[in-house]
Amino acid sequence: MQVNKLYLVLMMVFGFFAVYDWQSRVVFDDLDSDANVKQNMELDIAWAPLPETSAQKILSELAGYMQDKEPSPQQTKVEWTDEFQKQQQGELSSLFAGNQRYRLAGIVREKQHYALILAVSQDLQSARPIKLTVGEILSGYQLVELDSTNIKLVAGDGRTVNLKLFNIAGKNEYN
Repeated sequence: MQVNKLYLVLMMVFGFFAVYDWQSRVVFDDLDSDANVKQNMELDIAWAPLPETSAQKILSELAGYMQDKEPSPQQTKVEWTDEFQKQQQGELSSLFAGNQRYRLAGIVREKQHYALILAVSQDLQSARPIKLTVGEILSGYQLVELDSTNIKLVAGDGRTVNLKLFNIAGKNEYN
């Protein structure tokens, strides 16, 4: 009988510790009861804008590295002329044909390899992807070859254009 009472007392003590341990790990009365959480919630984050003089200094130092995102209006007008479009040949990052600007967006290698070309309208109001496989024609240019970084297009008059996937730094975007 003494042994049973001893086991009963030990089981009650271990049960008490198990409940206490479970409560301290799992049960939360309130999220704010954690001192760290409460302290972090009360912190005010000080935000001070960069002074104008510092901003100008940084921008002037970075000016040599910055490039215009959009071509200037004068550049845009030149590319849309028939004369310019008829002279396009060699390695290019963009091909201008009619009122569309074509840029190689990717090369997909599935069962049938194809080039994904982004066509942007002259007024920049619409853009659409075009899937082009070898032998297909894009605005008078036939796709004759594609590899992992560029495609080769041949115009009806025999001019060859290599549209490249990546633009090499330091080269003009249109040559």
